[in-house]
Amino acid sequence: MNTSFEDQVRDVLRDAPEPDWAALRAAVEDRAEGKRRVRMLRGSVAGFAAAAAVAAITTGVAMAPLFEGDGAAPAGSTTSTVPDSTPFVPRVKHANGGYTMPMAFPDIAPKGDKAPAGLVRSTKGMGTQPAGADPGRNTMASAPCQYGSSAPQPQQWGTEGWTYQRAGRTDGAVRAGVTVAGWPTTTAITAMQQLDQNSGACTFDQHFRKVAWSGLSASEGNQFVVDESRIAEGKRYVAIRRVGDVTVDAWTSGSDEQAALATARRLVDDSVANLLASKVLDDPQPAEFAWTDGTSEGGPDKAQFILPDIAPSADVAGVKGLTRVDVSSDGPESIFPRSDLYTVPVLGAQVGDPVHPGSESVAGRVAFYARQSGANASLETSIVWHSFPDGKKAFDEIIANKGTARWLTAPTREAWSGHDEGTTFLAGQPGENGPQQIALRLEGNVLISVVAQGETQVQARTIATKLADEAAKNLASFGRGPDGRPGNGK
Repeated sequence: MNTSFEDQVRDVLRDAPEPDWAALRAAVEDRAEGKRRVRMLRGSVAGFAAAAAVAAITTGVAMAPLFEGDGAAPAGSTTSTVPDSTPFVPRVKHANGGYTMPMAFPDIAPKGDKAPAGLVRSTKGMGTQPAGADPGRNTMASAPCQYGSSAPQPQQWGTEGWTYQRAGRTDGAVRAGVTVAGWPTTTAITAMQQLDQNSGACTFDQHFRKVAWSGLSASEGNQFVVDESRIAEGKRYVAIRRVGDVTVDAWTSGSDEQAALATARRLVDDSVANLLASKVLDDPQPAEFAWTDGTSEGGPDKAQFILPDIAPSADVAGVKGLTRVDVSSDGPESIFPRSDLYTVPVLGAQVGDPVHPGSESVAGRVAFYARQSGANASLETSIVWHSFPDGKKAFDEIIANKGTARWLTAPTREAWSGHDEGTTFLAGQPGENGPQQIALRLEGNVLISVVAQGETQVQARTIATKLADEAAKNLASFGRGPDGRPGNGK
C-alpha cells in the first residue's frame, strides 16, 4: 500500500488504533473494481466513526483528489507525528549585531510541479531572519506582529518566507505566500490561541473573518479571510498550522473563497509535510546569522499594540487623480518603529521639539496619498493616527502649539461645521507646493491627523475633511478590544 495514503488514513483516525492494513488494501482494491467491501473494515478499526472515516476515504480513492474538504490533507502529501513542542535553545544576540539562532529553516514551500496549479514559486526564500530585524516581515497568518520589551509575549524568534506569482504573468505581482516562524519552546500553542482571539503580539489590522479548519482545534490550525486593499480581489485567504513550536501559514488570492482557502490549506499541509520529513525539529541545531552586503538590523517596532488600518480609499475625497501610495511592498503597511513620527503627530505641518517634551504616543501608523497636477509637483497628503495614554491632553498640546512638536508656520483655524471644537481642529497653512489644509479628529485616545495639499485651499480642505471623517468611521467599525483600545483584540 502507498505509504502516503496510510499516513492520510492515520491522520483522519488520529487517536484511534491502527487499522488492519491488509483489510484496508483489499477494500480499496475491491472498490476500484466496483465492489463494496467496506463492511469488513468495521471489525478492524475501533469505533463506528473511525470506520465511517475510512469508508469515506476508500470510496474516493482513484476517483477524486483527497484534498477537497476543510480537514482533508492534499493528495500526495505525507503526514508524520506532529510534536507538541520543540526543544529550541534561546536566541542569542551578539555585540557585532549577529545572532545565534535556534535553527535555520529548511526550504519547505512546495515548488515546481509540487506547487498548486497556476502558481509559480520564487526561486529562493527570503532567508531565515531574526524577528524584529525587519518589522515588515514579522507576520503570523498575515497579521502583523510586534517585537520588543513593551510588546506582548510570546514573540517569534525568527521567520522565513516564500512568494508565488500567477503562472504566465509577467507583472511580478505576488499572489500567494508561505511563512514559517519559530517560537520559544512551549509557547507556540499560546500564540495560536491568541491569534484566534486577535490578541497578543500578532493581531489583525484589517477586518477579518475566521473560518474554522475542520478537524483541528484553534491551537492546531485556523483559517481567516482578511481584507486587503492592495490585492485586486480585495481579500487574502489564509491558513495556518502549528507544528510543535513552529507555525506555518500561507495566503492566496482569488475570486472563489472555497478554492482559495483550499489552495492555502494545500500550501500549508505540503509545507508542514516537508518540514516534518526534514527531521530538523527532532534535534534543532543552532545556526549563526550575520548581516551581509553592508546591511544592518532595522529598528524593532516598539509600539505597545497594533492599531488597525483605518486609512480611507482615495475615492472618498472625490478629487480626480488622488491615489493612495503604498509605502510597503512586502508586509503590513506602515507599522513604523518608534521614531520622530511618534513626536510629530501632525506629519507635514509640524517639526519635532525635543527641548519641550510633551505627550508621546504608544502606537502609530501612517498612510500617504498623492496627486499629479499638470506640470506642478506632486500634491501630497498624509494621514497619521496615534494612540496616546491621554488623548485629550495630547490634542490640547497640539492646539496650543506646545509639547514635543511645533507648527512649521502658524495655522489659521477655521470653523468645521457639525464638529466639536473640543475634539476637532480645522486650519489652513501655507505648504511647500501651495495651499495646505490640516484636519484633526480625536476619537477616544486616538488622534487622527490629515495634512492635505491642493491646487486651491478649497480642494485641500475637501481632501482633509473627507479623509479625516472617513478615517473616524473606519476606526469606529473596528470596535474596542478588551483593553479598551480601538481594534485591539477584536
